[in-house]
Amino acid sequence: MMAFARVGVSMFNFYYFLFLFLLLTTFFISVAVAHRMGKGWTWRFLLIMSWSNFILHFVKQLAPSYMRLWPSVLVKSTAQNLCALLIMASPFIILWGGKWLKDYMYYVGILSALMATLVPTGPLAEDMTTIDGFLETMRYYICHVPLLIQGFLLVDMGFHKLDHRRLWAIPIMFMAAEGIIFLDTTLMNYLCHNFPWEAWLDRANGWMNAGFALGPSPSFDKALSWIYPYLVPYLQTYRNAQGELLFTPILYLSIPLYIATAIFGPLMCYPFSKNDMRMDAEMHRQLRAMKKEEKKKAKQLGIY
Repeated sequence: MMAFARVGVSMFNFYYFLFLFLLLTTFFISVAVAHRMGKGWTWRFLLIMSWSNFILHFVKQLAPSYMRLWPSVLVKSTAQNLCALLIMASPFIILWGGKWLKDYMYYVGILSALMATLVPTGPLAEDMTTIDGFLETMRYYICHVPLLIQGFLLVDMGFHKLDHRRLWAIPIMFMAAEGIIFLDTTLMNYLCHNFPWEAWLDRANGWMNAGFALGPSPSFDKALSWIYPYLVPYLQTYRNAQGELLFTPILYLSIPLYIATAIFGPLMCYPFSKNDMRMDAEMHRQLRAMKKEEKKKAKQLGIY
């Protein structure tokens, strides 16, 4: 019998770029339509989109490919990773979340949706010539579209105002989210898997480490291992009794998160807060000039 080649998403193949194109096209069309239809329509659109994604997160369990793997697959309808947690939290953040949570939805939602599309770990294992593979690939991309759109429209349409002075809190909220993910997978491990302690804290255990709370997956070691010796002991790494280098759960992310926030945070905030950021920059410039002038005068008076 003739065997058919797998058809699906691979890194940088046709389908990879097709879904990336569709994601970005949907984003730009949604923004354009929101501008045309106004705030009332956009608010309803945000609620419908977020609640639909919330429902899909649970209804997917009725797909045959999921039902065959019960109960272990139930974890996929919990806060298994950053995207899943945000999908579950989004409608509640939109309706009742404060400025801090809406900041998180904007920054982390946009970046996680883009990262999930640029590195589509789920679809890479799917064969779209099968019904199960096709449905799971479609579900994967559909559920990430709202994460890209929701936070942006909240800010772009005036439902939420960004403030660069709150950027310091993003890494803390990110690590709090990782803590929720770790507790979620721990509970699901107890209910569905019962991995032994060693496997529970093993970063190679993709089931327990789906959100990378325990450290980067070993698949990233080839690219990242050069930096491991320079990480801060105990804050980021420690060694077990066998001398093996391990990552401090969640806290190992702290320094990279603050570096990433310092780079990407102002860039993402600037289009919506450029006046405030320019005013702060000018104020700091004037303060530096005043201090410089004070030191100059003090030196002339012989104080220094």
